[in-house]
This record gives sequence, C-alpha cells and structure tokens, in this order.
Amino acid sequence: MNPQLDKIDRRILLELDRNCRIPETKLAKIIGKSKEAVRYRIKNLKEMGIIRGYSMYVDVAALGFEGYKVYLRVREKPALKRRFLDEIERRPDVFWFSVGDGAWNVAITFLSRNADEFYRQKNELYAKYRDLVLSEVNASMVEGMVFCKKFLAGDEGGPAEPVYLLSKAREVGVDAIERRILGALMRNSRTKLVELAGLCGTSIEVVRNRIRRMEEKGVIQSYSVEIDYSKMGMEFYKAFLYIEGLSPQMEKRIYEMARRHPNVLTFIKTIAPWAVELEIMVDDYPHYNEVIGQIRREFADVLINVESANMATWHEFPAKQAIFE
Repeated sequence: MNPQLDKIDRRILLELDRNCRIPETKLAKIIGKSKEAVRYRIKNLKEMGIIRGYSMYVDVAALGFEGYKVYLRVREKPALKRRFLDEIERRPDVFWFSVGDGAWNVAITFLSRNADEFYRQKNELYAKYRDLVLSEVNASMVEGMVFCKKFLAGDEGGPAEPVYLLSKAREVGVDAIERRILGALMRNSRTKLVELAGLCGTSIEVVRNRIRRMEEKGVIQSYSVEIDYSKMGMEFYKAFLYIEGLSPQMEKRIYEMARRHPNVLTFIKTIAPWAVELEIMVDDYPHYNEVIGQIRREFADVLINVESANMATWHEFPAKQAIFE
C-alpha cells in the first residue's frame, strides 16, 4: 500500500467506492473531518493519479445482455498486438478487458444478446487477428458479483452485500432518455442532476425519477470511484478455481469466503473448464501466494487446481463514449 496514503485517505476511497455520489457533508461526517478537509484530500488523490474518475456498476443482464469471456495467449508481435488492443478498447460490445501474464495474457468479456451473437463477434475478431492468437479458452458467465474494496480500510470495510455485474434478472426496458442518463453517469457518475438534465435534454425532476426507477429495477447497481491501484503499489490477479463436484453448499462456502476476504474483489460463476473466477488485489506476489494458500487449505477437500494470471492493466466498459448511444 502506498505509504503516502493514511487511514483517512483509504477510508475516503472506500466510501467513494461504495457510493461516489455521496454528499460531501455526509462523507465528511463519516470520515470525522470537515467538508473542506475531505474535499482537499480528494483533490490530492486526483492529483496523485489514484482517483482516475467516477463510474458505476450496471447489471448488464437487466439490459438484456449475456456475458461471454475470452482468454487468449497471444504472440509477442508488438505492432499487431497494439492494433488488436486498440480495437478492443474502442468496441462498445466489450464489457471488460485486461492485459497481463500467467495462464492467459489477454482477457476480454463481450456483451452479447445470445450465444449466436457472441459466436459471430469472436470469430470476426479472430479472423482479423489470426496471426496473433496462439490459443484461446471461451467461457460463459453465469453470474458476476463485485464486493466493496475491504482491504482499503481494514475492519471498517467489513463484509457487505455485493453489486452485480451480471445477475439472473430479466431484462428491464430503458428508453432513449434513460440510455443518455446511463451514458453520462458511466462517464462521470458524480455528474449533478442539473447537468444531467442539460445533457439529456429534459428536466431535473425527470432525471431524478428515471435514476430512481433504474436503481429500483436493479439496472444501476452502484456508483463507484475509478482507482489506479498501481499508483498505490498494488497488484491485480485473477484466480481460476477448478472444483471437483461443485454442489450448491460448496458454492455457498466459496462465495462466503470471497465475500468476507479483504482482498477478493469479485466472485464470478462460469461455464468453463474452471468453475469460479476470483479477482484479487494484493500488495505483491508473495501476498497473492498467501491468499491462494489460504484458499487451497480451506477448500482442500474439493479444490483440484488453481490457475493464475497477473493482470497488469484492465478496463471496465472501455468504450464509455459509445456504450449507451
């Protein structure tokens, strides 16, 4: 953890991760500092590059999408790889992508209406970059959940209910105004209602009611801060858990471990060679090994194998300018 960050800085980041639209007066009361002091610290965190911006978590299932994951080993052809990654970053049908090393060195999650659409998406991409891809594994997301960043504030960041990246919810229809609201909030979820109204060509009251509706229907899950964890000296890993006989009881055990563990960020159920994916934020590789060691011991009765990938860079909804247009 970056030694420049004290307990107050980390608690501010945790509260902004939980709800970055929190009023400054309420945030100041939680932190136990003045509004001016909190505002000054947030300004410093931005200047340090730790706060990159503000976005939100949307349940893509409520928008009628399914999640399909592609894990690739790609050749070290720098120019071709750069063109490939630039294209991925511009695609509005990409939910998440990451570049790193380990079991796989590129990971992509597509937003698709169905399996047939995903089949076309990935095959068109592979045809274009067939000289780059060495191997691939595809996976279908069953459910994806994100936990608050408990490691930021120790005991103060205790277990909480997750927000959904992809749930089992049925599609909720959104109209043109709601799509514009979602697009604006995805780009900056701290945008004020009056500004949202101007961007969306409607009134403050309409914007307020539409946001409340999308929150109640589960389309909008939470408003979060975008943190550059590398500036905090932290490392991000994906762990792929191969489980022998994943019963509902065992799934619940793994979920509860993930929900409570301070370094586990996500719990993703997949139809893949592995059963569960965990995303883990740690101080360094020895710390990651320590976390995996804990998992191996706790689930020694059913855990067959753990594969790992160190994801050096990652992006959620990279094409934010286009995703809801």
